[in-house]
Parts: sequence; C-alpha cells; structure tokens
Amino acid sequence: MSDKKQNSPLPHILAILLTLTSTVFLFLVVLYNVPLSSSDRSNLSGRMWLLTVKPATSSTFSSSKGGDSYGFGIWGWCSWSDGGDGDCTNDSFWKITSSTEDVGSLGLPQSIAQSMSTAAFLLTFNLVTGIFLLCDLLYTIHFHSHAQPRIIAPLKLLPPKKIKMRTWHAQLLRNLWACCLAVVSLLAWSLPVIVIVGVGAGDVDGSWRGKIGLGWIL
Repeated sequence: MSDKKQNSPLPHILAILLTLTSTVFLFLVVLYNVPLSSSDRSNLSGRMWLLTVKPATSSTFSSSKGGDSYGFGIWGWCSWSDGGDGDCTNDSFWKITSSTEDVGSLGLPQSIAQSMSTAAFLLTFNLVTGIFLLCDLLYTIHFHSHAQPRIIAPLKLLPPKKIKMRTWHAQLLRNLWACCLAVVSLLAWSLPVIVIVGVGAGDVDGSWRGKIGLGWIL
C-alpha cells in the first residue's frame, strides 16, 4: 500500500475559487469595454471602462458632440447619451490628438491620449497568467505526496527527468521564488495603466470631468 497521502484540499480549493474569480473579472475588464461587434452598442455606460469622461457642467452637457459621456478601454472608445446606445471607435493601440474626431476636444492629458491604450494592453498578459495559474491549480488538485513540497527550494523552470509533471507543477505553485516572480510580473504589467489612469483622470480639461471607470471596481 502506498504511504502517500492527500493533503487537505481546502486551501487548494480556496485558491482555485479566488483565482477563478479574479480571472473572470480580469476577462471582463480586458474584453467587455469597446464592443467587438459593430452591431452591439447596448449598455455602453455599464461596460468595464478604464476611464470615463463626462461633462463637468450642464452647459458642457448641452454642447457636447457625439454623446454626453465617453468611455476609454483597451480596444478604443465609445460615446453615449443617456437613454441612447451611442457610437464606438475600435482602434487597438489608439492615440488621440487635438484633431481626432469627437474626442480631440476633451482635453485629455498626454499620458492618457498617447500612452493609455498601450499600457492597458499589458493587462492581457495578466489575463493569460491568471488562466495558466488556474489551469495549474486544477491540474494539481489530486496531487499526492509524503508531504507538501518545500516552499524555499531552487527554482527549476523545466521539469527534471525523474519528476512527474504533476509533481513539478505542484512544486512550482509552492515555490517562493516562483511566486515572487509571478507577483513582480503581474505588478509590472498592471502598474503602468494604474498610474496613467489614476493620475490622468484628475488632469482632464476643466470643462470635462474624468474618473476611473467601472473596470477598476472589479
């Protein structure tokens, strides 16, 4: 009879649930902003925008063109009026200048107008990382061993020949250096857009009010 035992599954199941939740939310942030279909213009105000811009005064509200509110995401931007579907511009790695139709007059700071889309695209790497982590957790849910893998151990990016693939994945999930590397990578891909939107939202032209979008609430 094998003396291997199944460690308590509760922490592992909790990790799966937390990773699944964060991955689903990140999936919405990455994909649920600018509609991918040209025929879908519904619920624009409720999408996962990284930045929204609205008129600061009623006079601006009455003179705005193309919509009363604007939302900016990874794949472009949309404008909409209360009770209307609005218009969208699909443009990966977009940049906005003063001559850009509809949104050029919003007075967006240079950091947002020129860099936000590129910085936000890095969030897709976080999504891929989250999916891989979730797959790893699911793959190792039935991992059996004499004891838990060591937390502090040499980091092996390739599985040794004498170690089973499931065991190697379990070791990576427990390895302190692998976890630190993952955290640093996630922060490196997230911080640029967090700083750009967080700081730039308050620097929108005075006749418009910028604020972080619904995507950050998730």
